[in-house]
Amino acid sequence: MTKHPKLPSWVRNDPLVVTLLRWTSPRYGVRLSRILEAAEAIVARDNEAHRKLVKETPRENPTD
Repeated sequence: MTKHPKLPSWVRNDPLVVTLLRWTSPRYGVRLSRILEAAEAIVARDNEAHRKLVKETPRENPTD
């Protein structure tokens, strides 16, 4: 698989993302930077949602 040097490592290491970028970018004229911005926003949103879920989830105390 050819890797694009300007892509962040988390993108270069994910074959699904690389394939998606390969298929969408040239066909629909979507700029790579816009795809990366959207992907980073999704990752940030998911990370924030995960942090919130972990913070709000009560932990079981094994000593009780």
